[in-house]
Amino acid sequence: MARGKCPSCKELLAELVVDAHITGRVHSGRSLRCINFLCPFCNTVVGSQMDPVPVKTETVDLLMQKLRYANSTG
Repeated sequence: MARGKCPSCKELLAELVVDAHITGRVHSGRSLRCINFLCPFCNTVVGSQMDPVPVKTETVDLLMQKLRYANSTG
């Protein structure tokens, strides 16, 4: 299995620590929950992305609203 090295401490990374308490700003009016992936040896951030859980929840909520609206008008 290929493993990368931490860019800071140079340790081989077989796992990462997920830090899910980050806010990402798209612009001044919009922010998103994000997660950072940290080196377990030195806590250097080796990657970041939008937190997929709130994105999925928002998608499901919007679909449910649309379905309720479609059922109430039909």
